[in-house]
Amino acid sequence: MLDWAVFLFVVGLEGLCRRLSLSGCVRLGGILSVLPQWLGCRYNAVIEENWRHAFGEPVSRSWRGELWRRMCGDLLASVRFPSLDKEARARAVTVMGERHLRGALAAGKGVVLLTGHLGAWEILGQAAERFPGVRFSTLFQPLRNRRLNRWVRMRRGSVGVRLLSRGGAWRQACERLRGGEVVAVFADQHAGRGGIWTPFFGKLASTSPLPGMLAARTGATIVPVAVETLGEGRWAVHFRAPVEARGVGLGEVAHRLNLVLEEMIRRAPGDWFWVHERWKIPNPEFLLSAARRGCHIPTGVALKPFRILLRAPNWLGDAVMQLRLVASLKAGRPDAHLSVLCQPRLADLFRRLPFIDEVIETAVRKSVLATATKLRRRHYDVALLVPASWRVVLEAWFGGVRRRAGYRLRGRGRFAINHKVPVEGHGHRWEHQSLGWLRAVECFGGKAVTEPPALGASSGLARTIGVIAPGAEYGRAKRWPAERFAEVARGLRPSVEEWVIVGSAGDAGAAASVAKRLGDGCRDVSGHTSLNELIELLRKAKVVLCNDSGVMHLAAGCGAPVVAVFGSTEPRLTRPIHGGVAIVRRHVPCSPCFCRECPLGHYDCLQKIEVGDVRVAAGRLLEGVAGPPIRGLAWEPGPP
Repeated sequence: MLDWAVFLFVVGLEGLCRRLSLSGCVRLGGILSVLPQWLGCRYNAVIEENWRHAFGEPVSRSWRGELWRRMCGDLLASVRFPSLDKEARARAVTVMGERHLRGALAAGKGVVLLTGHLGAWEILGQAAERFPGVRFSTLFQPLRNRRLNRWVRMRRGSVGVRLLSRGGAWRQACERLRGGEVVAVFADQHAGRGGIWTPFFGKLASTSPLPGMLAARTGATIVPVAVETLGEGRWAVHFRAPVEARGVGLGEVAHRLNLVLEEMIRRAPGDWFWVHERWKIPNPEFLLSAARRGCHIPTGVALKPFRILLRAPNWLGDAVMQLRLVASLKAGRPDAHLSVLCQPRLADLFRRLPFIDEVIETAVRKSVLATATKLRRRHYDVALLVPASWRVVLEAWFGGVRRRAGYRLRGRGRFAINHKVPVEGHGHRWEHQSLGWLRAVECFGGKAVTEPPALGASSGLARTIGVIAPGAEYGRAKRWPAERFAEVARGLRPSVEEWVIVGSAGDAGAAASVAKRLGDGCRDVSGHTSLNELIELLRKAKVVLCNDSGVMHLAAGCGAPVVAVFGSTEPRLTRPIHGGVAIVRRHVPCSPCFCRECPLGHYDCLQKIEVGDVRVAAGRLLEGVAGPPIRGLAWEPGPP
């Protein structure tokens, strides 16, 4: 029923246009353009985004209205044009650069006519009338509306242009080019997964390799042509000099053709069809590492950035565990500009990573709108939302990020997360938490970075101290008794002369208990270190004794030998992604329960870990020994 309605509307529109002159159709189109201007919110957004990609500045409201008037006027003129008599069509169209086409035809190997959706592009079919004896064909994408499809084919074929449906068009196009004919290809649209990613106005875009492939297969010459508006009801069919395609790769040919199309658009920006998503971002494959035809970036070409926003986890340990994800995003595109949005207390962590281009701190008091204001000025292409909360969705939504990638969890449906990761990629029950996101990178079209980034670890830095972190923000079920940490440290004193106790202000009680038992040769800096200062301490550590906490992950990232005590949680899920870590854990029938407080009140998973168990593990690390598992304990030196 809808197909019939659309078909009847188009036929009725044609009937109306038949009663008007070409100039009248252009003026009527200008009048009717107010409708899409006011109702086409999505297309207005596409125009604004395309204009910013092309010219690096926002399009003014008045100029956007002019673009709509041009497009609507050209559309109605294209509907009216085929029904004009031959003399009227000749008066309306001027042919420029005709010698370029005739010279290419003289070679006898056919011509690939490169064009785009410029001006009243349907008028291009009338060029066949100016070249009697030359047969013209064009590739045609069939319309879903069968009635409308037949009507369009009939109209386009009425001037002697043969239509090649995209299904099976390759063989027909090659045959006609070998016969010395002309085949027109519209190459200014997004080419999808089969395209070559090469700069268009300096920004990577999927570009059709078809013109270059046809020229390489048949020896045909590529001649660019554009329809340019000369005035109200008057156009020029402007042929350009041939593009050299011999002896160069398909990527270079695609780049050269893009430069020609850029020149056409710059010459008459009002003529281009701005509502097509030329720089369309595949969903969900916004990364390009696995692109079918790859990228072609000519030497010396400066790329406009593809802006990726990563909304980082809110906890220190989770943030360190996702560092491979961060590195994978940056490596996923040659034009990637990676920004990380995180809580202020984690900003120094990400600023240490050289491949992160910008770190943005969330607003104080968790204000969604204040955070969104920071994002809106930056015009991000896509946001990857790691936390499974609605707050991060609202930050990106109000921040003007149209494409939001992540998992559809906790009620976040397709309107909240419009670049979906398959739920099965979120992780299996007993695999490390970071692996699900690494698989998500592959869903996004990238390749996972397997080597975790180091946090400033230096082989030349002398490690002179021992570090104890007796706290854990999660809860008591993750905190081994503080006095046992002190006993382990006393037993290691021949190897470690100075101990430094670290932690947050909430760990002050446990830190004081350890410091009291160690006495001299111990410094308690808990609650008095910034994240940067903590990292510098961990870089000097000969060994780190800690619970399953953010310090555990941070210390491993700094290259320090770590002995981590696990209680209610599971090492297979949350152990550090960096190496050099010994995990001490006693399995009891109720573990892992993942509770903050022991629901049974006995805390056996922690109480049954003896001082000697941790001391043996620490001694092995200090001696550089990676031996077999300690009987009854978890000993897992390798990262996930």
